Amino acid sequence: MTTLGDKKFKTYFKRMDYDKDGVITRKDFEGMAERFIQAGKLKDARAKQLTASLEATWDKYLKDLSNKDQITEADFVTNLKKVAADSSHHEALLGPLPLFFECIDTNGDKLIDGGEYAVFFEILGIENAKALAEPSFRAIDTNNDGFLSIDEFKEAGKEFFTNLTDESKPSTLFFGPLEA
Repeated sequence: MTTLGDKKFKTYFKRMDYDKDGVITRKDFEGMAERFIQAGKLKDARAKQLTASLEATWDKYLKDLSNKDQITEADFVTNLKKVAADSSHHEALLGPLPLFFECIDTNGDKLIDGGEYAVFFEILGIENAKALAEPSFRAIDTNNDGFLSIDEFKEAGKEFFTNLTDESKPSTLFFGPLEA
């Protein structure tokens, strides 16, 4: 039986596999950093911090999920469910979220609007990003003001990774519609 965790982490796997070769490697995380930096307004130290954070996520938490320097979808899902269940490892899942927020906030107003969220989906390689970003954005805009604050963004990201039982939660759409 496919669980919500399976669906979420299969979807997340697909979003992280930038080169679409069926495995996740450090190269995919480097590519993610490059895309966020190119699309956002991060300069110098913050760009380096995002890159270091994403590379550290790979180096510290993900590269050891298999015997090689690549992770298959099956290994990724199995091991990420273990990481999500152990709160002592949540930093690996949640650490990059504030930096992603800053990248997505391209106008620097400390809020993400629907257009900026669509760019996030484009960076993640989601087909039809603009159309799919709109309902996802509305779902996680918990105060319905048309913007995501850093707190709303981090909470939606946290719930995406840690809520593995309630599919009705808006955070299920954080990385777009579930594909599994």
